[in-house]
Amino acid sequence: MKKAHILLIEDETHIAQGLIFNLEAEGYRVTHVETCQSARSAFEQLQPDLAILDLMLPDGHGLTLCREFRRASPQLPILILTALGDEQERVAGLAEGADDYLSKPFNLNEFLLRVAGMLRRSGWYHPEEKGAEPSRL
Repeated sequence: MKKAHILLIEDETHIAQGLIFNLEAEGYRVTHVETCQSARSAFEQLQPDLAILDLMLPDGHGLTLCREFRRASPQLPILILTALGDEQERVAGLAEGADDYLSKPFNLNEFLLRVAGMLRRSGWYHPEEKGAEPSRL
């Protein structure tokens, strides 16, 4: 079975390292980038199964990426993971095409369950790709 491939867009190294460690422990493949520019390149080259997206990036705003990813791949699961947690920011993220929105600080178990659920549900739209392994939970 193929492991789900996650594109992690996070510019805070310590947060990214923890996420990568835990996602890989769950059996996922993770590609980590820190900027909008590198996210665009990785997205085009890798065609990930899920994108985890911070909003405050050094070279742009994650909402722009969210909009671009959604336009290019309407069924791609997108999880926004950010320190911007007020109601207006959450609504804006969901309006731009995110499937879920989680504010930092966050509960790791909740995060991993959200990732697993998003990947499981995305499989409903790709019945020909039943080889993807969403989680070990």
